[in-house]
Formats: sequence, structure tokens, C-alpha cells
Amino acid sequence: MSQKLNEVNQALPVGQRWKLTAFIVEHGRELTARYCRLSASEKEKLHREVNTLRENRIKIVRSNPKALQKQVDAMFNNMANEWENITSRTGIEGFYIAVRGDIEHFHESKIFYTPKARSFIKEISHLDPKCFALKFESWVTVDQFMSHQHSGGTRCHREKMQPVKKKKKIKMNYDNYEQKIIEMHGIALEGWTCGKVQNPGKIGRREDLVTLLDALVNERCLWIQLTQEQVEQRIADNRE
Repeated sequence: MSQKLNEVNQALPVGQRWKLTAFIVEHGRELTARYCRLSASEKEKLHREVNTLRENRIKIVRSNPKALQKQVDAMFNNMANEWENITSRTGIEGFYIAVRGDIEHFHESKIFYTPKARSFIKEISHLDPKCFALKFESWVTVDQFMSHQHSGGTRCHREKMQPVKKKKKIKMNYDNYEQKIIEMHGIALEGWTCGKVQNPGKIGRREDLVTLLDALVNERCLWIQLTQEQVEQRIADNRE
């Protein structure tokens, strides 16, 4: 597909060349027909090549987050320009929000919104669109990290969780952290940087989230197994 796209674009001037998604929409039937004419061995070879490209792309993303940051910034700068052109020509209203999918990525959240979309976001969330995007980013990255801890996490975290008597995954409960996590399972988060342990989505300032993420990644904030005396003391404190 990429080869066919390159062949077509070579004959076109810069600014009029096809983008992959538009090319697929326009030539979908032709591409499907060509694929159907491939033999079984040719299809298998094509699948292997696609899988190899995907694996290599994942390795590049994970090994070079700064390169990914540049790529994302460039792509969304172009997308923002395209959206501005579309809305000015057609009068449509809308928005998009894109955030990093991993705590080790560097790129900032991307957001585009029209005036009515901004009013809509503020009405349903009571947040400015940029704050809404930060909330979404914290939900994706911090909760992803916490889920990773409970489902296995790093070797250090697994060692901290091994003494827990119940051999099952523990679902985080921010609203009833003391009763449902500490008292019930005898474990606690040590090194939490934002005061009382709470849902990261409720932490408003980006700087506070960055500090918390840094503590989690560098294991200054982690799960510890409490002694029986410590659990009893926490229970007593919670009943006062």
C-alpha cells in the first residue's frame, strides 16, 4: 500500500500529494481487489512484513521517546491547521483531545476546539478544555501505572505485594482507601506526594501530577506491607 502511495505521489507536486488515509478511502476497492488476487503464500508474506513493521515501530517508540515527541508535535501542528481550515470553510463545530499513552512519553496533551465545543466542555465538566485535557492525561497515565502495579508491576512492587494473604488482584479504591485497602489488605502507599491519597484525576495542578509521576516511576512512592500493629493503629486512628 505504501509502495503504491509513493508511486502515485511521485507524479504530483508538493501540496497536492495524497495522505495515506485519504488514499485508502479513494482507492479502497482497487487495493482490496489487488489483495484478493494475491496467492496464499504472498498474503502470508505480506502479513509477516506488516507485523515486522509494527514490531519495529513499537521498539522505536519505546526506545526513543524524544523522537516520538517531535513526530507527535509535527503531526498535530498539521492537524490543527487542517481543522482550522475545515471549520472556517464549513462552519462545523467540534473538538479533539489526544494525550500521551505512557508515562515514559514526553509529548504534551493536544487539544483543538471550536467556540461552541469549548462551551460544551465547560458545561458538562465544569472545566476549561485545557484543564479537561490534563484530567484525561492524568487518568490515562497515572491510573495506568497504578493498574500496572496491582497486576504485577516491577519486580520490587511484586515483592511488596507478595505477603498479602488473598491471592488475587486488588482493585484500587481511592474513595475508601483506608477501609478497603489499608484495613482490609494491610498494605499502604508510602511516599505519596500530594497530601492525602486520592484519585489522580482530582489533582488539579500539572506540576503536582508531574511530581507524583516522578515519585512513582523512581519508586519513591510504592506499596509497602504493614505490620499487624501498624494496621491496628490505622484502624484505631480511623475510628477516632
